Amino acid sequence: MRDRFTRECAGTKELFFWFEMSELAARLLKTKPPNQLLRYVAPEYANTGLLNEKSDVYSFGDVLLEAITGRDPVDYGRPAQEENLVDWLKMMVGSRRSEEVVDPNIETRPLTRALKRALLTALRCVDISRF
Repeated sequence: MRDRFTRECAGTKELFFWFEMSELAARLLKTKPPNQLLRYVAPEYANTGLLNEKSDVYSFGDVLLEAITGRDPVDYGRPAQEENLVDWLKMMVGSRRSEEVVDPNIETRPLTRALKRALLTALRCVDISRF
């Protein structure tokens, strides 16, 4: 391995990006106070109070999006079109501006292909029409 993310085999840089994102997501959850964890709750849980596998999928997607962007799921300090992280990301991905959403504090920029896969996976997880 030449550095943390580059191996001689094709595809491993993308894999290391996924591992970095999952480790970052786990750290984010551990550092959040319990009252802030509610923003990762799936909409159907907020409405019914019932948890299921879909709730976990939604929460995973929300945490992954936060890990990629470094932004909270809801931030009222941002312009109106950027307050909701999911809506903002849908707009950015739809406008082919995925590269602009990456947290500037991530040391190694992900491959474009890996970033797009991560974003699309996370956006599918938080797609409430699938619930």
